[in-house]
Amino acid sequence: MKLTYAIKYVDDMNRAVKFYRDELGLPLKFESPEWSEFATGETTLALHPASKKNAAGSVELGFTVPDIAKFHHDMSAKGVYFSMAPTKQDFGSVLAQFLDSEGGHNSVAGERSSAKMRKPASTTCPASQRSALADPTSASRGLTRRHPAERSAALSAQRRLRRHAVATVK
Repeated sequence: MKLTYAIKYVDDMNRAVKFYRDELGLPLKFESPEWSEFATGETTLALHPASKKNAAGSVELGFTVPDIAKFHHDMSAKGVYFSMAPTKQDFGSVLAQFLDSEGGHNSVAGERSSAKMRKPASTTCPASQRSALADPTSASRGLTRRHPAERSAALSAQRRLRRHAVATVK
């Protein structure tokens, strides 16, 4: 299991980008109104707009595992609660979402899957339930909001996020 993303929810994307880029000196990988990333080594710092579900200042972690179906099976057997089972997203990645011991949201993406995955939540559950599965990271890329990366996330996150982001070169 590898930590690939730390997703920070912000009230003002421009202000947050300016702080991390100009004040802290982090290299900006790309920026958009809904998702921005900074190069910070093996783990990427991502900024995403805050929402009712994810307050400004809160952070979500995004992990990558070799086999998401096996991870889901093994962790479920240990009692880990998944708010979203491994689900193939519109952008091609397979994501799951779980809660940690403190109730924090975490995303996990698989490099591959050993089992058939569910269809995206937008096609398998009624609209009234989709908000409970809201995925802020996929919304940032112009996709239907549902819980992943989530976020997550995210993810073979690097691949899915770049698809809809505006690239910046610094």
